[in-house]
Amino acid sequence: MSPHDLRYTCGSIMLSSGASIKDTQDFLGHEDAKTTLKFYTGTTPETLRKASENLALALE
Repeated sequence: MSPHDLRYTCGSIMLSSGASIKDTQDFLGHEDAKTTLKFYTGTTPETLRKASENLALALE
């Protein structure tokens, strides 16, 4: 496993655990949040499920 792999895993775990984009950006040392969003966010079945649940709660 390379240092880059660990960095990617760290950023992905932070975001999926609820850390904000800004906190993750600062932690990883990105100058621009666009970099964090481009490389460290994505959808998984779990994130889609959570988003659906949050939307349903907001619409109640």
